[in-house]
Amino acid sequence: MTAPRRGRTRTREDVGVTRTLDRGLALLELLGDARQATLSQLARGVGISPTTASRLLETLKGRGLVDHDEETGLFSVGMKAFVIGSSAVRARRLDRVALPSMRALAEDTRLPVNLGVRDGQSAIYIEQFETGGTMRLLLRLGRQLPLHATAIGKVLVAWLWDDALAQAIGDGPLASFTVHTTTDRDIFLADLDAVRANGWATDDQEYEEGLFCVAAPIRDRSGEVVAGLSVSSLASRVGDEAIRELARHVTAAASEVSGKLGWQSANSGLDFELDQFID
Repeated sequence: MTAPRRGRTRTREDVGVTRTLDRGLALLELLGDARQATLSQLARGVGISPTTASRLLETLKGRGLVDHDEETGLFSVGMKAFVIGSSAVRARRLDRVALPSMRALAEDTRLPVNLGVRDGQSAIYIEQFETGGTMRLLLRLGRQLPLHATAIGKVLVAWLWDDALAQAIGDGPLASFTVHTTTDRDIFLADLDAVRANGWATDDQEYEEGLFCVAAPIRDRSGEVVAGLSVSSLASRVGDEAIRELARHVTAAASEVSGKLGWQSANSGLDFELDQFID
């Protein structure tokens, strides 16, 4: 005699909900691979009608999982998808590799340490580490930060090719956040030249009044900049020598993480030219 099945019997409604959820997730996965796509491309890719795809995309958009550019008609993955997936991101190799170096950097400097990546035209903190020092960070994980007004944003775009850099920065005006923010595009590009020459970047109250940050790039095996590592301090506590010391600490930590990701730098040492950052 066959044992009775446990649990509730699936109804037609259950099957319909499961199919709808599966299609919605398939659309999200397709967008993750394509980065941007039209309604017809998404519908074809998932094998559903444009009407069904439009309805599902509208639901995902309402949840913040999908963005839609009204001018181009292109869909892309929304920021909510990143926030939901942040727990998975933390478990990935970058986080696991970076955390010991972040902890050591925080203990050496007694300052908060941030790990950030680029998402389109923004930088996003995916991990933070603080010690018992007096500095405390108020920026939450997953928050979008401007690339042109943060040290971590600068190192994330400084090594991009011209076309990729233009796309990351956009063609609109550079937003001003404080009186120290660089809004002139030519001056900003010159700042990136200095970042490449030095191997690190600073943010002297450009995003928040009273906050000073130093950041360095993290590279993968191919040499591509995949993340940025930064420390934050009160601007009133940072002088020329302190900047030099912070830069050495941050760059060493970022290089350590890069090495664990397979990157081998051609230079064993780093030459710091502070004149390009300090008046």
